[in-house]
Amino acid sequence: IYKGLDKETLLCLVRFLHDIGEVIEIDQHVIINPGWLCNSVIGPLMSPVDFPVHMEGVRDGIVTIERLQKVIDKYNGLFQLPRLFEDSKGQLSFAWVLFSTFSAMEAVKVLSLLEICYLVQNRETSVPSYCFPALISLERREELWAEDAEMEVYVGRRLECQNDTDIITPGTIPFLQTRSAVTLAPPPFIWKNGMVLEKFDKRCRVQGLIELQERERALDIVVRGPCHSEAECMTLLTEMINLTLKVKDERSPGTLMKPDSYLSTKELKKLTKFPPAHSEEAVSKAKTNRLEYVTTTLDNKPVSDSMKELSAVSSDHFCLLPRKVKLGIFKSLAKEDNDGFSSLVREIGMSHADFAVCGDSPEAALLEWSLSLNATVSKLLLGLRKSGLSATVKILTEFDPSFEQMSNTESPVDVRHVANRSPIVSTSVVGAQRHREAGSNSQHQNRSRKNSYY
Repeated sequence: IYKGLDKETLLCLVRFLHDIGEVIEIDQHVIINPGWLCNSVIGPLMSPVDFPVHMEGVRDGIVTIERLQKVIDKYNGLFQLPRLFEDSKGQLSFAWVLFSTFSAMEAVKVLSLLEICYLVQNRETSVPSYCFPALISLERREELWAEDAEMEVYVGRRLECQNDTDIITPGTIPFLQTRSAVTLAPPPFIWKNGMVLEKFDKRCRVQGLIELQERERALDIVVRGPCHSEAECMTLLTEMINLTLKVKDERSPGTLMKPDSYLSTKELKKLTKFPPAHSEEAVSKAKTNRLEYVTTTLDNKPVSDSMKELSAVSSDHFCLLPRKVKLGIFKSLAKEDNDGFSSLVREIGMSHADFAVCGDSPEAALLEWSLSLNATVSKLLLGLRKSGLSATVKILTEFDPSFEQMSNTESPVDVRHVANRSPIVSTSVVGAQRHREAGSNSQHQNRSRKNSYY
């Protein structure tokens, strides 16, 4: 490398080479020969030829560091490993290290950055172990999603490929499992084509399920919780959908998806695997006509579901706002005087006693308020305007300019579609607003989804 290059220029050059496929750059770790990584590390790990010989200790996709070292030892001396380092003068240079000095821990670091594996806690031994989801061959165990008398609220969506020739690529599920295990606490229970995760808070426990259908053209995402946990269930469902779509767009960007369909609540409560679903068009039509039920079929028999149960919360609910917008609201309200926020608390229908329990914290108060089914964005907007909190109103109107035109009445809005149109991009890992291309009703069925996550 030319010594005169500064660090910023060198990294820009490396990222360009990464984009055109000449090198692999991950978090300022550079692999000059991508063939080395594929042929000497990833290939042997996934190969049916090398796997039985070197990885006989693998179970449920778990690989100990010793087993991984055996794979690496087989290929010692065949390649050299390039490394990027900074010298005493602050200049970046490459050095070549013989592959015989390359350890399993170094290999795992690279594979973890590529989201191919993640560290797991092994209670049986102190030896570090890593889970490789792509190696798992187990099917879902019934006890992972069994009947639970505590669970009364069920809500689910189906993400399905738009074109008959499209599939959800095989790598999508393993990457989704790895990212979920790294970013969520507690980590999910995983199997070959899906995972179950749990989320706890001071009020209740909710569970989420993601599972790939057998034809690999659709993913079912289901959340369940105890009585009166609708808001918590919808919050988790939104996070799961957006995390899934984010991984899908990264790993299978050419696959177009249909608008979400609504899984039959009645069949979800029966624990039916891959239950029938209501299309978004059918649900929207039922809402427009103010119908109480919407009907689909299962084995040529009609299945009717309550519109109230299908939606769980209104499309105007505060919990459906992207997390970045919520954080902006919390920070803005924290800067307001007590009189203004006290007025807002009264306007949105929260009692002074409930507010006091939250320690006079705007964030805690709004999160507590959002657990109510009546916690709508339209009610919040009206309360903000009546309380003179214009700075916070501005955050919502910048998120979607149509809010500016809303009259001073509690007019409902569809936050889901507002979030889908929003240009806001978040940078942290879990969560979500989803972007869809705007268009006419005819285009609505054929649009692709571009997503950000938080």
